[in-house]
Amino acid sequence: MADDMAVWQSVAAVQTERVLRLVREVFGYDVLGAYEHGSAVLGGVQPTSDVDILVITKRPASLLEKRQLVEGLMTISAPWPPPGPERCVEVTVVAQPQVRPWRYPPSFDLQYGEWLRKRFENGDDSALQATVNPDLTTLLTIVLLGDQPLFGPPPGELLDSVLMDDCVEAMVSGIDVFMNGFEGDTRNLLLRLARIWQTVVTGIIDRKDRAALWAKERLPSDYQQLMERAREMYLGLQPDKWTGWPSEARACADYMISQIRREATRRRPGLVLRLVTG
Repeated sequence: MADDMAVWQSVAAVQTERVLRLVREVFGYDVLGAYEHGSAVLGGVQPTSDVDILVITKRPASLLEKRQLVEGLMTISAPWPPPGPERCVEVTVVAQPQVRPWRYPPSFDLQYGEWLRKRFENGDDSALQATVNPDLTTLLTIVLLGDQPLFGPPPGELLDSVLMDDCVEAMVSGIDVFMNGFEGDTRNLLLRLARIWQTVVTGIIDRKDRAALWAKERLPSDYQQLMERAREMYLGLQPDKWTGWPSEARACADYMISQIRREATRRRPGLVLRLVTG
């Protein structure tokens, strides 16, 4: 297992370097920096974890530049599910004027992820458009707090701080949307809800398996086994199958959602966002 992880990490490092080379080729001197986020910052990288990169540019990209970037990324990113050690790549491009000065909700200039591959392959230029996206709030927060440049200055020199209330609003406002896919992504969405719950209550942004332990301690006993099951699936300790558990899993999710919404309405004087790494 350790040897396998070393191979996955080595391949991911090569993929990262290819992405950075591509970004420089496409944007030249107009790229200000590139930054890790996601599992690479929070810790707990798994074989199926994406290579997550934020790119900050001086200006919005042209349509030609976006097409060039996407064409290159499709050759670097593994399709889902990854057939070998290569990982899926997620790249978010933000033009600095889109997010500085800070305002909520923020916009990105372009996002590449494997869920968009079919649209890109079909030449759907609407997938290349700049988009208002509240989820970008959490991504930028992790980049700022994680402070792991792949190149460029510390992210705090290019980005303004994100307000705690904006981060909570972004997390809570997306629940109804992502829960539409609950049956097909049960494990990840249970863990996502656990992480949102922890952040809303404590201000801590933590990796999924530790957020699951935090939530498990606060769940009714009927749901604790489900949360442990989701955590073990994430860690690769058991198969990602929910046969025979759909109604119980949904009930667990609904309980967490009710707790999240209750906590989100409370004032949080003095509570600040913190990142737990490693």
